[in-house]
Amino acid sequence: MTDLPGKGDKPNRSKSLDDFTEEERDETPVQLNVRVPKYLRTELKRRTVGTEDTMEGVVEKALSNYLDI
Repeated sequence: MTDLPGKGDKPNRSKSLDDFTEEERDETPVQLNVRVPKYLRTELKRRTVGTEDTMEGVVEKALSNYLDI
């Protein structure tokens, strides 16, 4: 394997966020665990009951809007 770091070097194979294009975005679902106040979770659940929206979908849309992506 030729891409191993030399002695004293740190491996850095990760891309910076600027290196990604929309075509390269990995859309594979991953789990994101965060703690939020109980009232936020309750309100999120309340807003999805009786609709076709899921809590996951609402959070995904909110994060995308917040991050402007």
